Amino acid sequence: MIRFTPVNHKTHGNPGGFRTSSDEMKPTTKSSATVFASCEGIINGQLAVTQRVVAELKKHCTVRILGFRNSTGATGTAGILWNRLLKACSVIQCVTRLAFTRKASKTLYVPLDGGKGLGLNLLAVAVAKLRGYSVVLHHHSYRYVEERCKYMAALARLSGPSDYHVVPCCSFGRELSEQYRKKLNCIVVPASVASIGEAVSAGSKLAGGVRKPLTIGHMSNLSLEKGLGRVVETFELMLQQSIAARLVIAGPYCTDRERELVEGCVNRHSEYVDYRGRVSGPDKAKFFQDIDIFLFPSKYKDECWGIVLNEALAYGCPVIAYDRACIAHVIGKGAGSAIPASEDFPRSATALIQSWLGDPTSYAASRNAAIKRSEELMRESELSLSSLVSVLQTPAAPPISLTR
Repeated sequence: MIRFTPVNHKTHGNPGGFRTSSDEMKPTTKSSATVFASCEGIINGQLAVTQRVVAELKKHCTVRILGFRNSTGATGTAGILWNRLLKACSVIQCVTRLAFTRKASKTLYVPLDGGKGLGLNLLAVAVAKLRGYSVVLHHHSYRYVEERCKYMAALARLSGPSDYHVVPCCSFGRELSEQYRKKLNCIVVPASVASIGEAVSAGSKLAGGVRKPLTIGHMSNLSLEKGLGRVVETFELMLQQSIAARLVIAGPYCTDRERELVEGCVNRHSEYVDYRGRVSGPDKAKFFQDIDIFLFPSKYKDECWGIVLNEALAYGCPVIAYDRACIAHVIGKGAGSAIPASEDFPRSATALIQSWLGDPTSYAASRNAAIKRSEELMRESELSLSSLVSVLQTPAAPPISLTR
């Protein structure tokens, strides 16, 4: 079960439902908030959202940041272990500051990790509860929703009436509560808040029909878990079925396996494959303007949204992805397809692409639906970010006892 309560403790609107952006929120004056997070490092979805929340929070109140170091991008067993050790030491240092320095606010905001870092999050939250903070936990990983985790179970037990769980979509919140059998106060804040204010243009794609050759694209921190292999298989299956197609890939390689996979594909189909590496700014915009369909067949355990999907939709690119966590919610109706994880992605995606090629009107409708869905998500994001900032400013109910 999950409990949905109003964020403003002086009102009782929307009892029994999710806290949504339409609920009235009144920020307090002379308010402050404490953030326990890494706000710098290699950009991923979690960091992008955290930076956006902190930037917005600073506009409205005094913010104290207990910032620890994030991933340095080290590779290899020794590099990864060293990176984890440095992060653990940095987090413990921040926890010590949280425990022994003057309490600067009544609310602590904690973006949660998905893997073993969740144990360090638990340490910080336990100290915060002992010091009387109300805690706002921001979820970015589906890993511990899909598979029960002892650290998340402990965090759920620590959560009391004055604490909130920020989730990317309603279904995530329901599944989280069911997995840990605990009534939770949830606030829905789409991960698309990271994209607020980004100006995009679908350009000339909306003016014509299906371009030939059709260009499919994929962008991520390139890994097999995020579906790079399935993207290549889809492209090669399209060629086998005599579909005139191009493939554009962008993003850094996670390991040498991904590098070898892409380089092999380029060698086999040099005229039709374009690898652009890490892109940003105008180069990222050009990537989306150059593709017709965005593929995202991720089975990455932490994947729950995929901010890159918002960008694809904004540029009028229909999305074909595996259905996981909030991804079907992101795509919405008509803007592509969320394929069940049990299905063969290359075959299902190729069949859908074939149907679009056979019916250009349907494809054009999907492009328009993509842009419309992007606009809907942006409106939701702007309102929900405002609500979250108000929660972080507003003193909540008295904190719970750790022995409760």
